[in-house]
Parts: sequence; structure tokens; C-alpha cells
Amino acid sequence: MLHDDERTVGMRLAEERLFIKQVQEGQQEAYAQLVTRHQQMIYRVCFQLCKNHTVAEDLTQDTFLKAYESIHQFRGDASFSTWLYQIATRLCLNWRRRQGIERQRAASEAEVTLSNMPSHGSVEHDVIDRFQQQAIHSLVQSLNHPYQEVVELFYFQGWSYEEIAQSLGISVKTVESRLYRARNILREQGGVLI
Repeated sequence: MLHDDERTVGMRLAEERLFIKQVQEGQQEAYAQLVTRHQQMIYRVCFQLCKNHTVAEDLTQDTFLKAYESIHQFRGDASFSTWLYQIATRLCLNWRRRQGIERQRAASEAEVTLSNMPSHGSVEHDVIDRFQQQAIHSLVQSLNHPYQEVVELFYFQGWSYEEIAQSLGISVKTVESRLYRARNILREQGGVLI
């Protein structure tokens, strides 16, 4: 027996599939419905990754433009929100990579030396933090996609169970179950307790 939440999610997904099909058939106005549904989620993802409102707005627009241009490649293997999330994440990571290159160039031009850095151990602390974060991220990346997706949204993006469920088109119970299973897998793989 379907619960009201599951029925609503099912209707929402069916409606979304219809919009996608319409856009793929050339009905551009249906894309506005998809943008309206996912704009806030994509903006939150972009802001979490770049920490700048203006840049997040630009990357959100870029995400929807890229998705529109690639809509014929959308096969429906994953939900549309997952597909958008992947596009947004890729664009944000590319932006961050470019920012890092520009910062490195500026630092080398200014000839920053270690003597200019504070001597109270913050560098060592930052290196250890970055190493731990990289280790956790690589373990999370080893999870199967459904588990990886909910872990990233819950722990790294700070989304609620309800936001994740709505975005991925699954029930809140499924989100809870995937997080529980992911935690167990991570414990088995490397003792990571998240």
C-alpha cells in the first residue's frame, strides 16, 4: 500500500518525466518548469561548493544552460535532480580548480615564503584537516552511487532528510535506510564514523 508521501513523489516524478520528454521533443517552455523545481537545490549545491552568492548564481545558471544543451543525452538512469547535481558539482569543481590555479599564480608572483606565515601551528593543523577530509572523501567516493549521493547531500551539503528525499524522488525512509547502510559500509572499510 502506497503512503501519501510516496504517491506524491510518484506523481511528481511522472510529471517531471513528462516535462523532460516535452523538452526533448522541442517544447522549450516545459524547461521552465524543471528550472523552477530544481533552482533552489542547485543554488544551494553551488553556494556550498564556492561560498560566494554571485558565483553561485552564475554557476546555477550555467548548470541549467548546460543541462538544457545536453537534455537529449539524459537517459533517465538516475533522477533528473541527480543529473543536475552532477552537472552543478562538475562546474563548481572546475571553478574551484581555476581559482586555485589563479591563487597559486598570484602567490608565486608575490614570492610568498614560509617566513611570512604564522608560526603558531595553523599550517600543520590545516594540512592534517585537509588530509583527513581527503581520506573521508575518497572513502565516500568508493560507495555505490545511491549511498554516495545521500552521504554527500546529508553530511557535506547539510541537507535534511526531507530535502534529499524530495530532490532525489525517494521516500524519507529510503534516505534513512541508505544513510544507515552507508555508515555501516564506511565503518567496515576504514573505521570512519560519520
